[in-house]
Amino acid sequence: MKTVILVAVLIILVAFYQTANAHSKSIFLVLETKDIKPAEGALWKFAENSKPVFPEDLAVGKFIGCAVISFVVSDSGRTKKTEVVNTVPAGRAARSVRKVMRKVRWQPVVEGSSPGEEQRLMRLDFCMSGDSNEAAEELCEDLAKMACE
Repeated sequence: MKTVILVAVLIILVAFYQTANAHSKSIFLVLETKDIKPAEGALWKFAENSKPVFPEDLAVGKFIGCAVISFVVSDSGRTKKTEVVNTVPAGRAARSVRKVMRKVRWQPVVEGSSPGEEQRLMRLDFCMSGDSNEAAEELCEDLAKMACE
C-alpha cells in the first residue's frame, strides 16, 4: 500500500513539474544606452559594474521601448537631477528609468582626473525576446533606428 501511494505521489510531482516547466520560458533582456549629449568627449563613463540594468517592473510588464533622460553627473560620480524627457510608448517607463539611473555610478574618463559636474542626455533602449539574447540585441538595433526624442 505504501508503495502505491509513493508511486502515485511521484507521478503527481512529475506531472506538476512538467506542467510548470511547459509554462515557464526564458526571457532575454537587453538594455542599450547611447549618449546624445555630449555625443563625444564626455568627462565621465560608467563605473565598472555600474551600468543601468533592465528594471524588474518593466520586465514583468513586458515593456519594449525607449527613453531619453537628462541628468547631471556630480563631481563625486553620482547621478542627480534625473528628468525623463520622453518615453516610447509614452509615460510607461518614466518612474522606473529615473530609479535605475539614480543607482548608476560614474568614473572619470581620464583616470586620476577630477572632472566637475557634467550635464548629460542619454537614450536607453529596452528590448526583450523569448528566443535568445541575440534576438533581443537585434530588436535593440532596430529600435535604435526609431525616433525616441
